[in-house]
Amino acid sequence: MHLEKKKLGFGMKMLLVVLPVVLAFNIATFIVTAINTDRMMENQAKEQLVSLSGSTGYQIASEIQRIRGLLENVKTSIEKSCSSEEEIQEYLYGVADAYTDIIPTGIYCGLESGVYIDKLWTPDSDWVMKERPWYVEGLKADEVSFGEAYMDSETGGYVVTGYVAIKDSSQKRVGVVCADVQLTAVDEILTDKTFFENGYIYAVDTISGMILSNKRFPEQNGEIVTEQTDAISEYINGAISREDYGEVVSVNGSYVLVDRIPNTNLLLVSVAKEDDVNSQVRSLLLTIAIVSLIGTLMICIIVYFMMRTLLRPVGRVTEMIDRMHNMDLTERSGIRSADEFGDMSFKADQFADKLQDVLRHVKEAISAVDEKADANETAALSLGDLAKEQNDSARDLNSTMSELSGMMTRLSSEAVILDENIAEADDAASYMKDEISVLLTDINEGTGEVSDMSGSMQDISAISERLKNAVENMHEGVEGINSMTQEINAVASQTNLLALNASIEAARAGEAGKGFAVVADEVGALADQTAKSAVNIVKLTKTLEELMTQVSEATDDSIEKIRSGSDAVGRTSETFGSIRDGINKINGSIDRVTSALDGIKDVSGEVIQTAKLQETSTNAAMEECEKLLATAERLSEEENYVEAAGKELKELSLNLGSMVEEFRL
Repeated sequence: MHLEKKKLGFGMKMLLVVLPVVLAFNIATFIVTAINTDRMMENQAKEQLVSLSGSTGYQIASEIQRIRGLLENVKTSIEKSCSSEEEIQEYLYGVADAYTDIIPTGIYCGLESGVYIDKLWTPDSDWVMKERPWYVEGLKADEVSFGEAYMDSETGGYVVTGYVAIKDSSQKRVGVVCADVQLTAVDEILTDKTFFENGYIYAVDTISGMILSNKRFPEQNGEIVTEQTDAISEYINGAISREDYGEVVSVNGSYVLVDRIPNTNLLLVSVAKEDDVNSQVRSLLLTIAIVSLIGTLMICIIVYFMMRTLLRPVGRVTEMIDRMHNMDLTERSGIRSADEFGDMSFKADQFADKLQDVLRHVKEAISAVDEKADANETAALSLGDLAKEQNDSARDLNSTMSELSGMMTRLSSEAVILDENIAEADDAASYMKDEISVLLTDINEGTGEVSDMSGSMQDISAISERLKNAVENMHEGVEGINSMTQEINAVASQTNLLALNASIEAARAGEAGKGFAVVADEVGALADQTAKSAVNIVKLTKTLEELMTQVSEATDDSIEKIRSGSDAVGRTSETFGSIRDGINKINGSIDRVTSALDGIKDVSGEVIQTAKLQETSTNAAMEECEKLLATAERLSEEENYVEAAGKELKELSLNLGSMVEEFRL
C-alpha cells in the first residue's frame, strides 16, 4: 500500500526560514556588540586613567605651586629691598613666622660669603654649606627649581627641596633661598585615589628614581625604580630614558599610564588591572546575550501566529486548484477579502473562467485544423519535386566556381611570393648600399688620417734635423771646453812651480819671509786644486762626447726610418684613392639594380591587386552559388518537414480533441 508523504505547511516553512535568519542576525549583532563593547570599555578605561592622572597631577602641582610662588615672591623682595646680609636674615625670619602652614620646616638661605640663615635649625660645626646639593644647584637656577625627593630621617616623610638663586642690585648672584616641601599632602592625595576594583596610583622622582606613595606595593616605597625587576618598573625606566609620557599602554596584564606632573620632577604612575575592565565587559555581554535570546524567542512566536492567521485563505485556493487538477472547472473559491490573498483567489477564479472559454474555442478549432492538414500534405509533395530540380542545377554551378576560385588563389599566392622575393632583394641592395656608404666614409676618414700622419712625419723629420745640428754645435763647444781645460792645466802647473820657487825664496829670507811663505803655500794648494778640477772637466767632456755621438747616431737612424714611413704613407694614400673609386662604381651599379627592382615590384603589385580582385569576385560568386545550393537543400528539407508536420498536426488535433473531452465544462 502506497503511503502519501506528509507535507509541511507554508507557515511551518516560513518559520523554519525565519528562525535561522533571526538567530544568525542576533548572533552577528551580539558578536559586533561584544567587539565594540570591549573596545569601548577599553577606551573608557584608558580615558579614565588619563583623566585621573590629569586631575591628580593638578592637585599635586597646586600643592607644590604654593611653595614655588612663595619662593618667587621671596626672591623678588630680597632683590628689591634687601641690601645687606642682616636685612636678608631679618626678612627671611619674618617669612618663616608668617607662613608656617605652607613651610612648617621654615625657609633658609645660603650666601656666597659663607653665611647660612635658618631660624629653625642651627648646623653643626663640621657641616659645610657649599657642599650641599641645594646650594650647588641653586646658584645655577634663575627660576624656582626642585631637587630630588628624599626621605626625612626624623619624620619618615618624603621631602622635596625648592631653591632659586638671589641677586643684588647689580644683578650679581649672592646666594640661594630654599624651602622644603613636605610631600605628606601628596601622599594623602595618592593613597586616597581609588578607581576600578584594584587600581592604584603612585609617584616616581625622575632625578633620584625614588618610588613614593605606592599603596598597592608599600614595600617599594623609598626604593629606586631602576633597581626594581617587575615589568611595570622596567616600562617606567624606559619611559624616563625616552622621555615618553602621557600614553596608556598594556604591561603584563595591566593598563599603565606614566605622566609628568607640571613644573616638578615627579612622575605619576596610574595602574589598572585589565581583569577589572574585562569583568565589567563580561557582565555587560551576559546581559546582552540574555536579552537577545528572549527577543529571538518572542520574534519566532509572533511570526508563527502571524503566518497561521494570514495563510488561512490559502487552503480554499488549494482545494480549488486540486479540483482543476482533476479536470473539474465547475467550482470557484469565492474568497473576496481586501488583501493579497483575496486578489490571488479572485485571479484564480478568473483563470478558471478563461480556461473554460479557451477549451470551448479549442474544440471548434480542432475540426478546422484537420481540413488544413490535408491541404498542406498535397502542397508539400509538389514543392518537393521543384526543390530537387533546383538542387541539381546549384551543385553543377558550385563545382565550376570552386575550380575557378582555386586557380585565382594559386595565382595570387605566386604573385605574393614574387613580391616577397623582390622586397628581400631590394632590402639586400639597400643594406649593401648603406654598408658601402659607411665603408666610403671610413676610407675618407682614413685618407685624412694618412694625410695628417704624413704631415706629422715631415715635422718629426725637421725636428730630427735640428736635433742633429744642435748635437754637432754642442760637439764643437765641448772641443772648445777641452782646449780651455788644457790651458787651465798649463797655467796651474806654472802657478805651482812659481809657488815652489816663492817658498824657497821665503826660506832663504828667514824670519822676514815667513809671511810670504804662507802665501806661497796657499797659492800652491790653489794651483793643485785647479789642476784637479781641470782633470775632472776633461773626464766629463769625454763622457759628454760619447753621449752626443750616441744621440747623433740615433738621430740619423730616426731620420732614415721617418723617410721610409713617409714613403709608405704616400703609397697608402694612393691605395685608399683606388679603393674609393672602385666603391663609387659599385655604388652606381647597386643604384641601377635598385631601380630595376622597383620596376619589377610595381608590375608585381599590379598582378597581386588584379589577382585579389578576381579572387574576391570569384569568392563572391561562389558564396552566392553555395547560398543557392543551401536554399535548394533547405527547400527540400522543408518539403519533408511540411509533409511530416501535416501528419503530426492531424494526429495532434485528434489527441487534443480527446483531451478536451475529459474536462467538465
